[in-house]
Amino acid sequence: MAGTKRFAFNVVMNWIAVAVGMVVPFFLTPYVIKMLGVTAYGVWILAVSTVAYLNILDMGLRSAIVRFVSKASAEDKPEDATAAVGAALWVRVLISAGIAVLSIILAFAFPHLFKIPHDLQRPAQITVLMCALGVAFTLVSGVFGAVLSATHRFDVLSGISAMQTLARAGGVILILRSGHGLVPLAYWEMIIALLGGIATVVAALKLYPPSRVRIARPDMDLLKTIGTYSFTTFVILVAVQIVMNTDNLVVGAFVSVAMVAFYSIGGSLMVQHYVETLGENHTRIGITSYTKRFEDQMAELMGGRDGGGIETGEGVAQSLLAAAEFLGGAVEQVGDQLIVTDR
Repeated sequence: MAGTKRFAFNVVMNWIAVAVGMVVPFFLTPYVIKMLGVTAYGVWILAVSTVAYLNILDMGLRSAIVRFVSKASAEDKPEDATAAVGAALWVRVLISAGIAVLSIILAFAFPHLFKIPHDLQRPAQITVLMCALGVAFTLVSGVFGAVLSATHRFDVLSGISAMQTLARAGGVILILRSGHGLVPLAYWEMIIALLGGIATVVAALKLYPPSRVRIARPDMDLLKTIGTYSFTTFVILVAVQIVMNTDNLVVGAFVSVAMVAFYSIGGSLMVQHYVETLGENHTRIGITSYTKRFEDQMAELMGGRDGGGIETGEGVAQSLLAAAEFLGGAVEQVGDQLIVTDR
């Protein structure tokens, strides 16, 4: 009965997060465009789309964490879970440090990559820098988010996601009503990412004690095992990330920044429509959460109930079917966008 209640509560919380993630941006976007301006909003979308490529540096580690932690929990081997979380956290901290350095370079290069109006170049650079730092924070806290996924605490993840969305929207409204622009919005975005990350870390440490680890160089054999497992997911996610975030960059580079705003609105509407058609297979809005859930699904399929994982014929078949279903959905979404925008 306890398992049934937990499942039901997870479903309810997931759909609350879906509702918040769909309704809030739908009504907030027109307000932001009105207060910020079409061109400045286009700069914001370009900055976010550019920084989104940094998520590729996840390296597929999320799926590895889900797999190893869930396997260790099922076999009652908390020490294995601790070792996996510690190794992943060590790698993620190094990657995040690299992103912090890369964000500075990216910020300086941003006005030269796109047709940014002169008066918005400095705000655009700060926006890229803050959003990139937000990605760095999210990658570190994402280790503990994967722990919560592995332990089936989707209710906690959905609650944090919903609160982030509401807090972000509230801050955006206050900032714009006060007459501020891109730079305060960028700082607020970074703060939201940081607060969401802290909440995720605290929840994981409290709910799953084996995740309480120290940041130290892990055993190389364990790193190789994790890297080998996550490579397949990493390759797929690189392709998906490129498909999903290239359009805005192309429009910004070859057309104009203002046109990015209109293009992104159409794309966002199609994403919302697509999420509605997916039903129970999706519990949170957005392409990023979409790919994360695909990672989790692949982790469970590739891990296998008996721990045999992708080495078994059944594991290979199920993994390929999951990948085909996911990529098919991605292609369908991109096709919808092409039809709507008549390109």
